[in-house]
Amino acid sequence: MRSLLLALLCANCGGTAAVQVDREPTPVILFLVDTLRADHLGCYGYDENTSPALDALAADGVLFKKCQAQSSWTKPATASILTGLLPSVHNAVHKVSALPTEHMLLAEPLLRAGYRTGAFGSNGFIFGPEHGFTRGFETFRSGHELFEDPSHFQIADAEMLVDAGLDWLDTELSKSDDEQVFLYVHAVDPHDPYAPPGDLVDKFGAQLPDGLPTDAELSRPAPILARYPGGVPDQVLGRMVNLYDAEIFAADRALGRLVEGLKQRGIYDKAMIVFVADHGEEFLDHGGVGHNPKLFQEVIHVPLVIKFPQQFGSQFQNRRFVPTVRQVDVLPTILDVAGVELAPERHSQLAGLSILEALSDSGDALEDWLLEPAVTEVDYEGVYRKSLIQGQYKYIRSWAPDQSEQLYDLDEDPLEKRNLAGEEEQLLAQLRMDLGRVAAVGQRGFGLTLSNGMSETVQITGLFTYEGEAFDGLDPKHMEIDGHGGRAVDGPLGQGWVQIEELPTGGSQVRYGMGPTLEQADLQVSAELNLKGAKNYSGRGAWFFTVLEPGDRDDVLFAPSKGSLQPELQLWANGLPVPPEYFLLGPEMLRADSSPLLIQADANLEMGTEPDTRAAPKELPLFAWLWKNVDPGTIEIELSPAAEANLRALGYLGD
Repeated sequence: MRSLLLALLCANCGGTAAVQVDREPTPVILFLVDTLRADHLGCYGYDENTSPALDALAADGVLFKKCQAQSSWTKPATASILTGLLPSVHNAVHKVSALPTEHMLLAEPLLRAGYRTGAFGSNGFIFGPEHGFTRGFETFRSGHELFEDPSHFQIADAEMLVDAGLDWLDTELSKSDDEQVFLYVHAVDPHDPYAPPGDLVDKFGAQLPDGLPTDAELSRPAPILARYPGGVPDQVLGRMVNLYDAEIFAADRALGRLVEGLKQRGIYDKAMIVFVADHGEEFLDHGGVGHNPKLFQEVIHVPLVIKFPQQFGSQFQNRRFVPTVRQVDVLPTILDVAGVELAPERHSQLAGLSILEALSDSGDALEDWLLEPAVTEVDYEGVYRKSLIQGQYKYIRSWAPDQSEQLYDLDEDPLEKRNLAGEEEQLLAQLRMDLGRVAAVGQRGFGLTLSNGMSETVQITGLFTYEGEAFDGLDPKHMEIDGHGGRAVDGPLGQGWVQIEELPTGGSQVRYGMGPTLEQADLQVSAELNLKGAKNYSGRGAWFFTVLEPGDRDDVLFAPSKGSLQPELQLWANGLPVPPEYFLLGPEMLRADSSPLLIQADANLEMGTEPDTRAAPKELPLFAWLWKNVDPGTIEIELSPAAEANLRALGYLGD
């Protein structure tokens, strides 16, 4: 089945044999349109003619059919584009949280490589300098600064941003014979308020008759939803969509002017042009409006079109790439095309990959790409949720405000109307585990730091047992996937059902697996796993394995859910119980006095940062340090007056 799927995807991708392209400095243009759902564009199959300029650009480049946003709103999604990191890693996730300085922005390596860098945009979450996105940009201008009187705040439309960008290009190109320029334009035209230019107001439909909402009232989606609690009439919803589509056309028209400007300056053919959106917009697809944190496709399926430099050849023109790609792939792809290499330690931090190899190869590289997961995360005003797309399946998990799971087959149910979570327990459990492997829990809940200061290798087995429904977010950091006695395991961790039976030899036989109930679970016997001191147990559990070489450290993050009662932790080192005094608790490194260790949310476990293992007692060369950190590590900032006015106008800060 997998080989057949690969063949079909390659056929749709126009795959060819791998080719070698010499990387060289090239003009790079990043054009980001805020709040643009992919299925409202002609090149993505929309019936209305909203995007003639983008459609033409796609004919000159590669259209990525399935690009997933890494979050459902501007700051974390754009930060993922510009850093190549997931939101839970870059931590620019709240209205008043800045991008930490240790995270590299796309403009920084380009600047070091000799590029002149400029950015123009109208979203205060990115173009308020206090948010931390200015690094690497020699020119960084918020839209309101483009007006004659910047003290009188206004939001610049895409046309004004393009004018500023072209003027900047003229200045930079006149300074040198080389064309190493990086221009980033961030347009907000489709974002509410839906207020298209006057000549486009009626482009996709007429205004509503008297007695129905005016265009001014329809410019904000949330009040309309509140106005019609019994359901928004189709006529009213349709007019709102008309205005949204007209705003898309306005942004597309500006894109067309930018493309024409590049051609007039003789750099279009040489340039790499990346068109992407930060997130989409819902119009009652799932009962809501706007870019809400539900993580359905209307909000997180975004357009991605890349026009490659002409030197890359015809195989990079008029292509449709079907496998799922992600916003975090934009940064490594741009750097790859531009021939800019990152230091190995920086490159290893990236969540994304360069798409170039998969585009150039219909064999192993493309096959590997099919296995790449697409993760979306949101941590916004009391909502904490993540989704994972793996192949045709999409898994959504919510921790707050409620705890829930959803599962959809996007091939059979692209509109996500049938939740399969209650029907596909094995698949649900597998995707839950996969999400835990690739998406951290943002340091919420508890952390367990394991450290081996001895001169010998230690094999660690950890077992959580508990009562209740679930054990949320068990997640590895830097853990090794390793088996016991050569026996392969399906990853370093799992959760489901556990049975432990004491053996006459003094050890214990452990069986574990997943299923809807203990009786229906597929329990596997681990013959090699001979744990001494384990008590008879039959119930829910979560487990992990790791091998600690001398000097190694591993971390496990986990968060017991509200339905998990009496969670207990047991550890074994080389099959022997770890004594309770080898457990250190919280910032004061208190010694535990019992094992199994009952995990309680005591205040004395709170730590502001991860523990420094060098502070551990020297007489404990092997230890486990349990600590608690609920803060995901964001840096709070004070909004500047201009950014506050901008975000208020965009509806983020209320009336």
